[in-house]
Amino acid sequence: MPLKKCSENGKSGGWKWGNQGKCYFGPDAKKKAIKQGYAEDPKHFNQIMKNESSIHTDIIKEIISDNDTTIEEAEAFFDLLGQNPLDKIVALEYISAKKKILS
Repeated sequence: MPLKKCSENGKSGGWKWGNQGKCYFGPDAKKKAIKQGYAEDPKHFNQIMKNESSIHTDIIKEIISDNDTTIEEAEAFFDLLGQNPLDKIVALEYISAKKKILS
């Protein structure tokens, strides 16, 4: 999977998407790297993530609930949550709330 650990300028513990992606640090580093992967190529991103045996469900739920995540992004990430009905219910509630706020 293109989500990789990275280091930069002697600082380790970062995350990036692919070999060319930006190296993010801090508590939201993995989430930012995943969102970067989606932004670069949504169709390819979803194919990669669906083939991944370990989708980062907690991070996907965080991305969906983030205020800066668009409805389109949230719906795309929703498809990656798999079969857990509780995860999907929570995600749908966030997406519905976003739509209500924007309408």
